[in-house]
Parts: sequence; C-alpha cells; structure tokens
Amino acid sequence: MSADRSPPADGSITDRPLRIAIACSSPSWGGLEMQSVHSARALRERGHDVWLLCAAGTKVESEARALCRVVPSLRGRYVDVGGIRRVRTFLDESEIDVVHLELGRDLWTIVPAARSAKRRPALIYTQRMQSSVDKKDPAHQLLYRSLDRVIAISEVVKANLVKRFPVPEERIVVIPNGVDLALYDVTPEAREAATNTVPWKPGVPVVALLGRISRGKGHTKLIEAAPAILERAPETQFALIGSVSDGEEEYAADLDARITAAGLAGRVHKLGFRDDVPAVLSLCTLLVAPSESESLGNVVLEGMAAGLPVVAARSGAFPELVVHGETGLLYDVKDANGLADPVTEILADQSLAARFGSAGRARVTQNYDRARRTDHVLKLYKDVLAERK
Repeated sequence: MSADRSPPADGSITDRPLRIAIACSSPSWGGLEMQSVHSARALRERGHDVWLLCAAGTKVESEARALCRVVPSLRGRYVDVGGIRRVRTFLDESEIDVVHLELGRDLWTIVPAARSAKRRPALIYTQRMQSSVDKKDPAHQLLYRSLDRVIAISEVVKANLVKRFPVPEERIVVIPNGVDLALYDVTPEAREAATNTVPWKPGVPVVALLGRISRGKGHTKLIEAAPAILERAPETQFALIGSVSDGEEEYAADLDARITAAGLAGRVHKLGFRDDVPAVLSLCTLLVAPSESESLGNVVLEGMAAGLPVVAARSGAFPELVVHGETGLLYDVKDANGLADPVTEILADQSLAARFGSAGRARVTQNYDRARRTDHVLKLYKDVLAERK
C-alpha cells in the first residue's frame, strides 16, 4: 500500500473550504454517535464540504441525511475488504482533504483505504474510550502510525493512550466534547410542553440520571441510594432519561425488578429517549452521574449547561468537569452513602443548588461550548494540512 502523504498541489488548502469526511459506523445512538452528527452540522455551518461515512440503516445515517452528504459504505467490521475498496473509491472521487474517524474499529477499513488512495488525506482519530489492554502489536502500530493526530476527549483518555497505544505523545491533542448552549436556553413554551409529558407534579424535587440504560452507567447505584435519599427528602422523584442500549434488554429488565423490589415504582420514572432533553432537565433539581468509568461524561456537561448542580462519582474524567464545592459535589464510589449524602445536601439547600447550577453553566460556557470545540478541531485540521505541504 502506498504511504504517500503529499497534499494537493493548490498551495492554498488552509484558506479554502475543506473537504471533510467524518466516519462512524456505529449502529447505536448515544454520545459518540450524536457527536459525529453534531460535528458534521457544525463544519457545514462553517462553510466546509462535509460527508459522513457510516453504515446503512443506522440512526447515524438517518440523522445525518438532512445535514450533509451521506456515504453508507462502512459495515462496522474489523475485516472488510469490500469496505476498503468502497472507501478508497470514495476518497479518490471526492478528493477528500481530511478523514476524521470517530470509532476505533473503522481504522481497520479507512486506514488501508487512505494509504492506497491516489492522494492520501489527513487522518484524524478521536479516542473516546479507555482500554484495559495494551494495543501495541504490529497491526496496531501500523494503524496508529498512519494517523496524523489523535484527539483525546479528556486528560484521562490521553493518559490511557500514552500507556496502552502506539501513539507518540506529541501527536495527541486534548479537545473535549462541546455542548450547544443555545439548546439549553429553554423557552417557556418548551418548558410547559415538557411539563405536560412528565409524570411528576410541578415543584417537587427531581433527581435526574441522563444516559442510555446500560451496564456501567450507574442506574443500579441510584436505585440503591434512593431509599436513603427518600428518608431525608421524602418528596423526591427520580427521572431516568434515555433509551435502552442495544443488547441491554436483560439489564433493563433487571433494573425494573430492582425498582419494584425496592418499592420505588411510583418514584422512579423511566422516560426513555427524549428529543426535548433540555426542556426535561429544566424541570429537574439536580443531575447525578454515578458511572465509575466515564472517559468524559457528556451527560455532566448537559446537566451543567442546563444550570443544574451535579453530583458525580470521583472517577474517570468527572473530576475534570465537576469542580467539587463549586459546580457540584464529587463522592467516593467506595463510600456506602457516597451518593445519597451529597444529593440530600443539595436538595436541602436551595441557595447551594442555585450557586452550583450557575457556576456550572458558566464553566460550560467558558470551556465546553460546541462552537469553541469546532474552532479547535478546524485549527487542528489546518495545522496538519499545513505540515504536509
């Protein structure tokens, strides 16, 4: 395979609209997939030509079709010879400047396609997950040596990349996910519409857990803490916002059984997927994030953007987002009362909740605004392309 790294000969690539392909073959619909679609929208709004490489029949495909050109040429497989040919043909015909990969397994299709293309595009990969095993074997070395940059979404992910992957530290750039703050300026009409669709009465305290229902997100931790919370704040309601992940139906059924066994059927409300998350969050009192292994935590950013105080586990990247005692509270995951205590502390003090919520919104505005993230990503693209002249 050719390893030609030469850019086009026009000499002005960083001054004209770029031709960008975002790749995500995931069949799911969660934070990673949403970020892929959001990135396509943001780059189009900046005047660039954008394609989205995805798998046919996925939510990513259907959501992206209204935003950019969609190429359903990926299969989400580690070995896909046909996919390599399809992607190489697309790269040659479309004269792509940058391919930005969002899913690790797509490296196995896109890197060989790019290396054998007539004109090799710049390759950027966003690492969103941590690995518990080393990936420094010859095959991974070939893949990762072909990448011009790797974006880590947090310092935790960067440290994991350095430890587990064959990526020189100088090629790693930390760029966190961003939030579209305008979505969280909820209108009175949107708030009223959401009020009419939730099962709790206005004015009661509501603890929200936002995220897909799947193992590791901490739903069972909240159910375990709920009796202690209700003992001290008996009016509290609990909102689980998010659909069941593919393959997690058994876990969801177990969660239902736990809710019933704990006598919480009238207190814990599974709202499923919502397309009005900002409006629903505006009806909540605080957000909890009991996951113990998040590489960033989009849900925390969303809660802070909504002006909610956040209670999060002191694990993963949460301490990078939540400033303890300023935007919310962190708790020790090994503490049996770790989740219940900070939740009830905030529920008992409205001024504290308001102060945390206001500071959280300000922190997101300053550090995690989606427009700011797009600025950083575009600068990275142009820096890489300039290096390759």
